[in-house]
Amino acid sequence: MDASFFTDTVSRLRNAKPFKPFTIRLNDGSHFEVDNPDVIAAMEGLAYGFGPGRVVVWFDHSSVARIDEDIASGSAPSSSRV
Repeated sequence: MDASFFTDTVSRLRNAKPFKPFTIRLNDGSHFEVDNPDVIAAMEGLAYGFGPGRVVVWFDHSSVARIDEDIASGSAPSSSRV
C-alpha cells in the first residue's frame, strides 16, 4: 500500500466523528483491530498501535494488504487497498 495513502486512511479513520472500529490486515495474514482511536498512530507510512495486553505493534505501509472499514456496523465492510 502506498505510504501517503496508508497514512491518510489511518488518520481519516482515527479522527472520524463518531469513531468507528476498523481492521488493518497485513500481507502475512495477521491483522490489527482498532477499536479505540487512541490505540493507533501513523505518520509517513509507519504506524504503531497497542494490541491486547498493551503490547506495542509496529508495521509499515508495505506490510499492509488492506484496511477494512466500519467493521462494527454488521454490514459488509468496505476495504481500502492499493
